[in-house]
Amino acid sequence: MSRIALVLVVGALLACKSGPKQKCVSSVQVGSERYSSLGTHSDKAKARESSVIGACIAYCQFGDPTVKAAFDQWKRDNPSSPAKPDSIITIHLQREVKACQSRCDAQTRSGAATLRTECL
Repeated sequence: MSRIALVLVVGALLACKSGPKQKCVSSVQVGSERYSSLGTHSDKAKARESSVIGACIAYCQFGDPTVKAAFDQWKRDNPSSPAKPDSIITIHLQREVKACQSRCDAQTRSGAATLRTECL
């Protein structure tokens, strides 16, 4: 009987420690296009921050003209290459995405891009 009680106590402690996950959804709207992301964390502020960062990453990967131009240039320069760029090009594209994330953050702060976040 004491083993069962110990298991129940340990289970309860683990459940209390992990706590419920907060969920936030953010969207960045640039022009007529919207890019969204879900952020989760036990802390609401961190869940919100995660969702905002994710929305900017989504914009950069799928909507930013600078990142698209860099990838299109690689495709033009390497028409017979496989669909995935090699490591040097990947590093360049990662730099473009990182720079885009800074631009996205600046655009949302200035109001040039609309940022909406809802936490559940």
